[in-house]
Amino acid sequence: MKALDGLEGLVDWGEVEALLPAGGEKAATGRPGYPALQLFRALLLGHLYRLSDVALSNQLMRDLLFRRFCRIELEQAVPDPT
Repeated sequence: MKALDGLEGLVDWGEVEALLPAGGEKAATGRPGYPALQLFRALLLGHLYRLSDVALSNQLMRDLLFRRFCRIELEQAVPDPT
C-alpha cells in the first residue's frame, strides 16, 4: 500500500477533478454513472498494474486497498469491465 499512499500524496486530486467532466448523474434511463474521479483513479491503477478492464474490475471487487484508493465503499458496486 505504500506505493498507493505515496501516489495519494503526490497528486493534487482537486486539480485533477477540476479537469474531469462531471460524473455520477443519472441519465434519463439506466443507473447513475460513477463519479469521474473514481473512474480516473481506477484507470490509473489499471495502467500502473497493467490490468485489463476485466482484471481491473475483478481486482476492485476483491482488493480492499484498490477500493480504498478509488474511494469505493464496501457496499458500493464496482464499475464493470464494459
